[in-house]
Amino acid sequence: MSLLSARHLPVRVNANQRVQRALTCRVSANSSNESLVAPELARVGPEFVADVVRNKVARKTLIVDVREPDEAATGSIKSAVNVPSGVFKSEDKSQLDAVIKEQLAGAEQVVVHCHFSKVRGPTCARALNERLQALGLDNAPEVKVLAGGVAGFMDAFGSDPALAVLPEGGWKPSHS
Repeated sequence: MSLLSARHLPVRVNANQRVQRALTCRVSANSSNESLVAPELARVGPEFVADVVRNKVARKTLIVDVREPDEAATGSIKSAVNVPSGVFKSEDKSQLDAVIKEQLAGAEQVVVHCHFSKVRGPTCARALNERLQALGLDNAPEVKVLAGGVAGFMDAFGSDPALAVLPEGGWKPSHS
């Protein structure tokens, strides 16, 4: 059975962290022909991210958009931080280390996404998770992936200006 099926999955929690254990997320169905990139990382659904933006999640959560700035300009999740995927893929880890130090300080969890979060988002999330482990930071945030990416989020919440930042004319991504 695939990790991504049309059912509710519990959000994984470290034993020493206090969160709402009953919080679940709905993740979209994934074709059985597709292999999941970074299957070791938990997936969260658009509803979870919407609760983060509305400040209904008890944990300090940072949303990281790994699309290029021109892609993010087509529409983004309110309060998301844009860190282009090249930062995660670079051999020189100084930029990623700066993001960890400056943007992730104090975060208990990080939700990473790209357009659909099939390859680029999960790959960047894995790179972030591996770098956090390599740095051996105390209290490193838990890294997760937004299932369905920003496209799935916009399908569910794109009409809510409290949750989505859209250009004039609305959500019109270049990906179809």
